[in-house]
Amino acid sequence: MPYRVIVPPDIEKRIAEFHPLLKSKIRAGLDDLSRDPYQGKALRQELKGFYSFQVSRYRIVYGIHHLVREVNVLAIGPRHNVYRSLSEVR
Repeated sequence: MPYRVIVPPDIEKRIAEFHPLLKSKIRAGLDDLSRDPYQGKALRQELKGFYSFQVSRYRIVYGIHHLVREVNVLAIGPRHNVYRSLSEVR
C-alpha cells in the first residue's frame, strides 16, 4: 500500500515555477517516495528524524509518518541552501 505524499501549497506553487524537465523529475521523485519513503537519506544533527531524497541538484526534504502512511514534504530546493533554510526554521 503506497504512502500518501503531502505537499504544502507553497511548495506546490514553487514546483509549478520550475523548468518542465525539473518539474517532471521532481514529480517522479515524489511518486518514488510514495512507494518507498525510506529510500531517502536519513538526516542528522538538528534535522534528525527527517529524510532527504536527491533529484538532480535538488533535494526533497520530508518526514515520514509510518502509522498513517504519510510522507510530509518540508522543503524542495538546491542542495546548497535547502538544509540551511530548514535549520533556520527549526
